[in-house]
Amino acid sequence: MKELSKITHDMSEHERADYLSNLKIKIIKITNTADKTISKIFQSIKNNSLSYQQKYIVLFAKQMNILKEYKNIGNTNITASFSTTNLRESIHKSAEIYGLLHTLFNLEKVIKYSIKIEEHKDINNDPNIKLIHEFISILNIYKNLLMVKITIKELYSSSENNTIYSVSSLEAIKKIENASHSMSEQFVQALSADAPLSTINLTLLFKHVNSPDI
Repeated sequence: MKELSKITHDMSEHERADYLSNLKIKIIKITNTADKTISKIFQSIKNNSLSYQQKYIVLFAKQMNILKEYKNIGNTNITASFSTTNLRESIHKSAEIYGLLHTLFNLEKVIKYSIKIEEHKDINNDPNIKLIHEFISILNIYKNLLMVKITIKELYSSSENNTIYSVSSLEAIKKIENASHSMSEQFVQALSADAPLSTINLTLLFKHVNSPDI
């Protein structure tokens, strides 16, 4: 049996599942100060038009200086750039604005601690795109779990930058009011940890994300 050291586009679903089952992902805990900042911003724009929200978020991202190149993304050596165009795509793909604001506010960590979960060819057969890389990252906001999906387009041309096509909040924030019997102790501890970063097995994470108890 071949050794699986990384995700590749030609691996089988069984091989990919086996590889991911051995990975752990860091859960990024949001501080009270950061949450208050984002909550204040969200309250100020939530009743405005989508067009206004998009303009505000673009300005917010520029002020945060997050529209730039990122190196060694997640558990890979991939380098890619995040632009205003990519940000607008992220707004379009996100489940809701509140989660996206938290994601952008913590984008450096979201990208740094992400895990690559898939690699595939471009479904539109764009001749400029070599591969599509999919990553996930996790935020913990007062025991509210937010999953973020990062999509990167790797280009054939070495003279052009790879692009972070989108950074979107995949799941609406889901709260655990009380730990049910179906939730493992490890999962509850990971969400309750006081440390800025706690760790959880990917298989365990996906099991609970799809659980009706969350």
